[in-house]
Amino acid sequence: MNKNYSFEFNLSQSAHLDDDAFDELADAVHEAGCDDAMLSSQGNALTLSFDRESTSFYAAVVSAIHDLRRAQIGVRSIGPGDVVSAIEISKRCDVSREAVRQWTKQDIGFPPPNGRAGKSDLWSWSEISPWLMDRGQLKAEDVESAHEIAAFNLALSAIGNPKYKSIEKTIRAIKAA
Repeated sequence: MNKNYSFEFNLSQSAHLDDDAFDELADAVHEAGCDDAMLSSQGNALTLSFDRESTSFYAAVVSAIHDLRRAQIGVRSIGPGDVVSAIEISKRCDVSREAVRQWTKQDIGFPPPNGRAGKSDLWSWSEISPWLMDRGQLKAEDVESAHEIAAFNLALSAIGNPKYKSIEKTIRAIKAA
């Protein structure tokens, strides 16, 4: 059974496009079969927001990447992003920032932060999503999507790296160890 899945692609193309070039790119996106996507620019980033019908989130993302690659449009990353602050957690879970603060400060098993930006702790959404699901804040499909987005972004990062072959070799070596 098909379902509608929403996600965003951050494109490899520069957002410094004049109106004609932006329109040409939007036309290329639609001609590639992505009439379920909306192209936008913010600052110097180009984003495609999708509402794609498919059998799974994974299948929706793969088919969108396939469509864009046919049009030679590169995908840099998929959103929503994996790195989240307490404010972003509160938005995604539709709870107060105070609720998130309490989760992070009490000894109730909330995963530790992965880093900081200024004074703000940062977490991996894919790492905290199972904890949130266990407490009724997320559905199982949301956790699965978070894990799939993290995996896609890791793969896209490796593929876009000029040392891709070295990364493949290192992964094989680690797996064999």
